[in-house]
Amino acid sequence: MKRPIPQRLLTIIILGLCVVANLLIRQISFRADFSNGRAYSISTPSKKIVKSLPKPVVITFFSSKNIPSTLLVVRQEIDDFLKEYSTQTGGKKITYVLKDPDGDTKAQQELQNYTIPQLQFSQQDQDNFAMQKAYFGVGISYNGKYASLPQVTEIRDLEYNLTSILYKLSMSSLPKVGVLGTPDGLAQLQSLVTVSQSQFEIQETASVSAEFKTLIVFGTDAKQYTQDETSQLRQYLKDGGSAVFFVDGVSVNESLIPQDATHGLFGLLRSIGVELNKNLVLSKASELVSFGQERSSLPAVLQYPYWIKTNEFAKQSVLSNVTVLVFPWSSSVQISKNSGLLVKSEQQSWIETKDYNLSPQTRSTSSGLEPKNVKEQTYPLVASGVYGKGKFMVIPSSRFVQDGFLSRTNDNIELVMNALSEYASGGTLSGIRSRSVEYYPLPKFSEPVKNTIKYLQIFLGPAIFTLLGLVVLIRRSRSK
Repeated sequence: MKRPIPQRLLTIIILGLCVVANLLIRQISFRADFSNGRAYSISTPSKKIVKSLPKPVVITFFSSKNIPSTLLVVRQEIDDFLKEYSTQTGGKKITYVLKDPDGDTKAQQELQNYTIPQLQFSQQDQDNFAMQKAYFGVGISYNGKYASLPQVTEIRDLEYNLTSILYKLSMSSLPKVGVLGTPDGLAQLQSLVTVSQSQFEIQETASVSAEFKTLIVFGTDAKQYTQDETSQLRQYLKDGGSAVFFVDGVSVNESLIPQDATHGLFGLLRSIGVELNKNLVLSKASELVSFGQERSSLPAVLQYPYWIKTNEFAKQSVLSNVTVLVFPWSSSVQISKNSGLLVKSEQQSWIETKDYNLSPQTRSTSSGLEPKNVKEQTYPLVASGVYGKGKFMVIPSSRFVQDGFLSRTNDNIELVMNALSEYASGGTLSGIRSRSVEYYPLPKFSEPVKNTIKYLQIFLGPAIFTLLGLVVLIRRSRSK
């Protein structure tokens, strides 16, 4: 008969096996990304750009050892991400280094190449308030060129920023994008200009020119396009140019007075396959808008049905990193066989073609003054297509990407950036997602459905526990 293994020896063996297994497993890295659109995985555009680089890249994370406690978790997230980025995109092509410049003379000299400043942070420690200086930036070196992200205190757009810098460093010159027909030049497009400066050179232009890979065309009452100008735009598309149109079907001025649009682009759009309707689309799925009141009162934040919100998208690459779009005073469109539908409104939408009432107070969906007996349905909003050798996109809202009308998520800019990337640079950076929890609008429920959900939340849990308790009591009484 075999002698049993002593309990103490068995414990030692099990602990030893656990240590060995832990050492072996530590060398294996596995992670599954189930987020929407694989937001927490390195995107395909980043991998393609790094793979196409002919020379190696060095990415250095300059982070002081002594930093505020609030940044400790952020530093770990950025360090993990940069390791993942260098491994998944470049392999041996990207070298990643983490350095503490404090007390490191060589690292201090490197900082001069990247122009990464020492940042000042405030920290509340119990009853003490202190200011602390630290380095917290990323430097990128490629082929003798240097670029930097001086302050990386969040990870949301780090992949996009890194990849766009690498793209810019590898390019001898950036594609040019012309802006035509803006009311105030580029003054109302600073957000778009800032985001796109690493990919494109955006310039205001008064005429159509082949030097621009893509045109951004605004259709407002600030400019009336002549027949010669529309012919030039048509020929530009036919010869292989591309354009993004922001056009009004109905013009709305600063006093919220609507009138027929006079930009003169209706015929051009019709000829390339998109009919711009002279109406306004309203929706119960609308954006919260701040409207100024009298000086003695605070601004009112109202749900305004003329600023429609939607996530009804086609499955296209230009929408891969877009979650919610907001259209201020938008019209609907009709498409032909040569164009396709990219975005449509939510189901709870309707249109107005006359007798517009744009007053925020009387038309707010929260005011209880919604129109009765209107037919609610979806309406086409954004169309894209091909004309000749060129590509185009039509967005029926001239304020769609202007600074004062951007939504909380800034997804309007994401869509435009994806379109410009596809048109001007073959979709180089299109589809890189932000690493964050995105906002999704809830569907509009009727009052009976709302009440049903509310009372289910209140009573369903207690009812289940009560039922389980009764079952347990009955079983105990039977067993006795």
